[in-house]
Formats: sequence, structure tokens, C-alpha cells
Amino acid sequence: VDQALAKMTGVTMISNDQSQSQYYIRGYSPESMVDGAPALSGLNGYQQLDMAIYDRLEVLKGPAGLLMGQGAPSGVINFVKKTPKDVFGASLLTSYGSWNNKRAELDLTGPLGSEKRVRWRGILAGIDRDFFYDGAHDTKWLGAGMVEFDITPQTTLSLSAVHQFDRAPAFNGLPANKTTEAFIDVPRSTNPYPTWSRYFWNTDEYTAALAHRFEHGWTGKVSSTKRLQEFEFK
Repeated sequence: VDQALAKMTGVTMISNDQSQSQYYIRGYSPESMVDGAPALSGLNGYQQLDMAIYDRLEVLKGPAGLLMGQGAPSGVINFVKKTPKDVFGASLLTSYGSWNNKRAELDLTGPLGSEKRVRWRGILAGIDRDFFYDGAHDTKWLGAGMVEFDITPQTTLSLSAVHQFDRAPAFNGLPANKTTEAFIDVPRSTNPYPTWSRYFWNTDEYTAALAHRFEHGWTGKVSSTKRLQEFEFK
């Protein structure tokens, strides 16, 4: 999410540490939505779920209250999750980058039964990497399961569950000289934190949604999302 929003025109991303950041639009913190449902104050200072579960991020720059009933004059970011498909599909993505940055992502989807009234999707993603600064290592993995049931041809019940664990390094950057505003003269790889210092994040998210498709293109939807997040700093 950090990398995606940092590339969005008009969005400023400030990293607090390796695991979570702050976001600003027009000088204010934006609000967030999950599949179109408001999720107030869930962005800054909290670790976000991996982009593997999202189809896209939608960014509206302007008063968030126009869509949410309340919010700052900055904007709103809508996190749109992937959905199960009625045909079988499989995707495997792997990458290897600088500082032993290894990533793998498996995405499977398909129907159950010939009528395709029940559809499922499963996603696994993992990262194992070092950093340009010494003594830092990150291990993060995510698992997600999604199911859709067509109760009637016009009514669909959707259920999803996501779990993410991250063992991230504790590193907030190097200090600067208050008088000269210059960084201290040390190698870029310098890490003043002890090797045993860590951030631990456990995130669980559960979503249930009921959608009914009316005539003339109208859709009514009721949804509930609950995110539980535990954080420990050593």
C-alpha cells in the first residue's frame, strides 16, 4: 500500500518505520473505505494489509464527507478487494530483489458445481528480506479466503477472512544535526538499533456483505467489516 499510494499524484506518503506510514492529501490525513464502506481513522499509524488481496485502490481527492458523512477536506482511499470468479484461474508471482528481497504470491479462484452458484478464492503471499541498513530483517506472510453464494439469481452473500503476520525491524532512520539540518556523517548502512529490536504485527480482517441487484442497474448492499490488530514492540 505504501508503494502504491506513493506513486499516486497528489498523495504524500511519510514512512514512520518499515511497517507503517502516514498519508496526506492536500495537507490533511485522508479517510479510508473497504469496498465502499467507511472505515474511519484506519490509515495513519496502522499497518495495512498486503496489496495481494486488493484488486485496486481508488483515491478521491476532495472532501471525504461528500461520500462518508464526515471526514477531513483531504480525500478518501477506497480499498477494493479481489472477488471470486466463476471460471477457474490460477496465478503464481515470484520476485527477487536487492538486499535478498524475496516475494511469492499464489492466487487461486473458481466455481463449485456446474451451476456456479458458489465461487471461491484463496490467496497466499509472503515476503522475506533484508534492508540496506545493517542488522535488519523482515518476514511477513498473508493468507486470505473468500466465498460467494448466489442465494437467488439477484442476491449474493459474500464472506471473506484475512490473516497477516509481520515481524519487522525497528528502524526509524538516522538523526540529523539540529543546527545545520544535515544528516550525520556515517555510512548509509548504519543502524543504531540493536539487532534484537523488532515490531510484531498480527492483523485479522473479517467481512460479510449481502448485495441485491434490482432492475434498471440499481444495486442495494449491506456490508460489515471488522479488523483486529495486535502490535508489540521489543
